[in-house]
Amino acid sequence: MVHQHIPHDPLDRSPIDWSEKPIATYEKRMIALHNVLISKALFPGLSPIRRTAEEVDGKFATGQLPENIPQSLSDRLPTYGERRVLAMEAILCEVGWIQKHELEQENPDSSSPTPTQDQQSVKGISLEVSDQTAPPQYQVGDWVRVQVVAKPGHIRTPLYLLGKQGIVRQIQGIFKNPEELAHLIQPVHQLYLYLVEFEMPEIWGELCPADVQRDTLSAEFYEPWLSPVE
Repeated sequence: MVHQHIPHDPLDRSPIDWSEKPIATYEKRMIALHNVLISKALFPGLSPIRRTAEEVDGKFATGQLPENIPQSLSDRLPTYGERRVLAMEAILCEVGWIQKHELEQENPDSSSPTPTQDQQSVKGISLEVSDQTAPPQYQVGDWVRVQVVAKPGHIRTPLYLLGKQGIVRQIQGIFKNPEELAHLIQPVHQLYLYLVEFEMPEIWGELCPADVQRDTLSAEFYEPWLSPVE
């Protein structure tokens, strides 16, 4: 697995491209496939697909290109839709629903017999979920610090907030651990999710502009990412 963190330049003032991009037909089909798998309980949400998409990014960023990629992607980064296609191929091979050699077939034999109903049925990915009985470790008004932990994969935690301290503003509820869902790890633990508020000077330090000194930013964190501030 390859995970490449994209560096952030706080001094970057380049303009943001707000132009609308047309959605290709294959991208609509890929999104539809995601939704069908999830709606039919064949897949535990988008976390595994997002994780493999991040791994695709990492492979391209480090020059470790996936096997048998199209020639058109050999010298450039994939677009959003192309990345999702490569990610979908990777996760379907990972869970054993398709084989790599099947992806290499340019012209599948259309004369092959139609599979029976038993062969057509697909067993969904069922993950065991552990019970959550412990009370939340933090309450509204508690000061917390985001832990600096080096983890690969789908962490769902903003890197620019690692090591920063803020105040708990709300307990959002209990949710399945997205990191375990992303890697299909069992059992999946249920975690408390907190809304934490940060002051801008805490986030940006000396780089914080004078006109936003009193502004705040809120972000969500799962409990294992937080530690108490005395």
